[in-house]
Amino acid sequence: MTESGKVAIAVAVIGVLGTLAAKFIDSGGSEPTVSATMPPLPGLAGAWTDKDGDALVIVQTGSNFAVTRWSFAGFVSATGTITGRDVRFDYRTDTASGQCSGELAGDGRSVTLACEEPGNSYAQRLKRGA
Repeated sequence: MTESGKVAIAVAVIGVLGTLAAKFIDSGGSEPTVSATMPPLPGLAGAWTDKDGDALVIVQTGSNFAVTRWSFAGFVSATGTITGRDVRFDYRTDTASGQCSGELAGDGRSVTLACEEPGNSYAQRLKRGA
């Protein structure tokens, strides 16, 4: 190899090392990090059953949802919100109205709720349908 070829290779290596050093300095001298994104939390949309085995269907748009069908006698409507894993909704039946609040399980397969209506409070648990 000629002397000029050796010089060209040395200049190229110095250039690459300079670029790497500049990147290291730009990062504050720390090792590059890999950012991992968390998968989105599961939503509520789909078929569920309550603790009594009654079937319900939830339609979700963003953080809002509506129970479009619930098979227990006298169901009229339910609408609510989900924020992270916190679930809240208001419901009406033929004879009462109330509110429920609780938490979606981390795996998205169940919701544990505390519900209240005038003169009555009770626990409710929803399980995702198969």
